[in-house]
Amino acid sequence: MASELEKIASKYAQEALKSEREGLRDKAIEGYSRAIEALLKLVKLYPDYPLNKVYMEKALMYQQRIRMLQMGLSFESVFASDSGAKTEALEVSSVSREERPNVSWDDVVGLEDVKEELRKAIILPTKVDPEKLPLGWPTGILLFGPPGCGKTLIVAAVATEVNAHLFYVDPALVVSKWLGESEKNVAKVFEEARRRASRSRPAIIFIDEVEALTGVFSNEVGGEARMRSQLLNEMDGLHSKGKRLYVYVVGATNKPWLLDQAFLRRFQKRIYVPPPDFRTRVELFKHYTKGLKLASDVDFEVLAQRTEGYTAHDIEEVCREVQFRLIDDFDLKRGELREACMNDFLDVLSKRRPSVSKELVKKYMEWNEKYGAA
Repeated sequence: MASELEKIASKYAQEALKSEREGLRDKAIEGYSRAIEALLKLVKLYPDYPLNKVYMEKALMYQQRIRMLQMGLSFESVFASDSGAKTEALEVSSVSREERPNVSWDDVVGLEDVKEELRKAIILPTKVDPEKLPLGWPTGILLFGPPGCGKTLIVAAVATEVNAHLFYVDPALVVSKWLGESEKNVAKVFEEARRRASRSRPAIIFIDEVEALTGVFSNEVGGEARMRSQLLNEMDGLHSKGKRLYVYVVGATNKPWLLDQAFLRRFQKRIYVPPPDFRTRVELFKHYTKGLKLASDVDFEVLAQRTEGYTAHDIEEVCREVQFRLIDDFDLKRGELREACMNDFLDVLSKRRPSVSKELVKKYMEWNEKYGAA
């Protein structure tokens, strides 16, 4: 049974990789998800299996690929093992291939205040003479807020806007795979970013779920302490007096209250990414349904009223569920999908609640009042 599950996971992963190379994003995500499911099932059924650690590492790698694909990105990675061990196609290693993120400002619906802050922090310094900015510019930017509100997407968009070298740091992989050498790999990322960065093409080091690296630890082993110290030193080095480095560290977190105060100070900009307001929800429904045939009774403003407290991801899922309803009702004789009507959306909303509670949103707002620095 164990060998069969291993073969199934490998088969799905290979199919996903093929789909990714062919540009079939959704199919690739499905393949990686199935591979993860098979690996986790294997580990659960056989907890003493000697290769379980390897399987968990593979599952983490596949999860990273899913995140990349969801952002429409191919990331540069400069993590490399010094052991000389063979690497697989999906293993995080030194990679020379660069691809520009395929996300534009138009893909980020709403969040105008967040966009403006990122324009000032990252785009403006590349457009003006550095002598006009004698005090430098912020190089550490923290995006915080509920999950599913666009933090990752907006990083991809700003990277596209400035044609940045984008380095993706996955804390789970750093901690699990390179605990003994994690500080060396952190140094490699910054070294490579500094080497490539220029005014015409800055470098962005993006750390998703940054609290996993910069949170408050009641106890930590030597490797973790060295890694955290290295990260602090590298971030300090980006805004040292007299330097004009076009290198940015952008962290995203759903749990800002877990951040260590030492790291919090290194993020000069701390920007709240809130759930969408009414007008943004209207635009989100328009954005996610533009590929569907809509009946004349679909009222986006009513839908926006009914989805107060929903995240952008929640609204995307509502529209996706409506899409599947249309597929379920596909008319083979006519050979086309029917129109989506208002009742389709209302029926889906009657069964789907927002993923973020009012209490949690209040907690973000309170943290923003205390520590926000836009």
